[in-house]
Amino acid sequence: MQQIPAWGFMLASIASGTVGLIPYLALREPNDQFSGEKDPWLALLDSKATGIVLTISTVVFLLFAIVFGDWSLFVQSFQTDKFIHGMSLALVLFALLFPYPTLLSDDMARRGLIKESQFFWIVALIPLFGPLAYLCLRPNIPTLK
Repeated sequence: MQQIPAWGFMLASIASGTVGLIPYLALREPNDQFSGEKDPWLALLDSKATGIVLTISTVVFLLFAIVFGDWSLFVQSFQTDKFIHGMSLALVLFALLFPYPTLLSDDMARRGLIKESQFFWIVALIPLFGPLAYLCLRPNIPTLK
């Protein structure tokens, strides 16, 4: 358990985007052990099926954006609208920095995976699809009985 509750930062992220989560990620304590039993919600989030559904959804949405998106309009908006510019940069930075030093190493330790493994670096260095592959391939969290 974290000493700082995450819900306030989640609410802040609704108003400010990914910027609201950055202080939480900086202030959180490492949490590399899981104790107790998985409730149905955690069991669902821990399942490989969830990772597969997220991966398929991501591919569908990316293909939709590539095929039907107006990229010239996005580039024009990115260059002229400060809000779109700032939010796009924040999203890219967050996607590059968010899960790796903070959450990925804790999750891998909980599952008995070695942080220094080649699998860690493949997941960490491939934005978007690295974490999606991790969600599909990771072993389940062992529970204490």
